[in-house]
Amino acid sequence: PARVIADPVEKSSRRARSSDTVTGQILPYITGAQEELFVSSAYFVPLRQGVDLLGGLADRGVEVTVLTNSMDSTDVLSVYGHYALWRNALLRRDVALWELRADSARPDRDRLGLGASQSSLHTKAFAIDRRHLFVGSFNWDPRSVWINTEMGILIDSPALATEATELFRKTLVENAYRVTLNDEGDLLWEE
Repeated sequence: PARVIADPVEKSSRRARSSDTVTGQILPYITGAQEELFVSSAYFVPLRQGVDLLGGLADRGVEVTVLTNSMDSTDVLSVYGHYALWRNALLRRDVALWELRADSARPDRDRLGLGASQSSLHTKAFAIDRRHLFVGSFNWDPRSVWINTEMGILIDSPALATEATELFRKTLVENAYRVTLNDEGDLLWEE
């Protein structure tokens, strides 16, 4: 079973009820996560509310993992700069952060149509408890939450959500940096 979730056009004029927005419709699934939440967001700017939401899930024992662009792979450096403001807070709340590596030597670049461009992440997806999968246009950032009209499909399929989760895990190890804090609180990017 699947359903399309879309923002009402009234959202752009701030006349939409929050419960009718993509955020309002997907939030119960995210807050209901019991075991794991995987987020892939090209533009990831969580702000304080997002840090508290994801950190609260981690506090409850939910494995929270986020994949976003690295500074080298992003096509909008200012968005990366805003994400970077929240990175330490997320890491201190036990949210696992991964940043896509820009890798011009990848043998699959031509086949994927990447040519000479950086390998920028564009996927916007959430996998929740290996049961629900959301794929759409929604980035985890203020523009998607408050301004842009977004849409996506929410799929209730343990088989598909599990396959997406496994692919997500494999992609992290092969194509992203794990961002951590060392004992002194300095950021580390591990390949």
